[in-house]
Amino acid sequence: MIKPQLHHKAVILALLLMNAGFFLIRGEFNDSFDSMAWIVLMILYQIDSGKIDGLVPVSLKTRGVRQTAILVVILAELSYWVEGAWLDGLYSLEWILVVALFEFETRMPQWVAMHPFH
Repeated sequence: MIKPQLHHKAVILALLLMNAGFFLIRGEFNDSFDSMAWIVLMILYQIDSGKIDGLVPVSLKTRGVRQTAILVVILAELSYWVEGAWLDGLYSLEWILVVALFEFETRMPQWVAMHPFH
């Protein structure tokens, strides 16, 4: 039986993949690669945090995939600014900061627990 949370995540993942596919079909390669990189990072985060049963967290292969996805996201961010797409650049930068906070919280849980946000 599929857990309801997993079902919801699968639906969201399918919609995100469709979105990336539409970017690709429309020839918006930067947006397509950016979207795919974010999807990969989202899946890796789910694996690393133990939210997908049966998959082993971080290995050398997933680190390489993660680093490649991060590089794609950074290159997409830079291209938005070079193209003068300021709103896309700000939006992407906002997501980069959110993910950086998630990464910090995941990798430094003791420090986060010792410094609660009030």
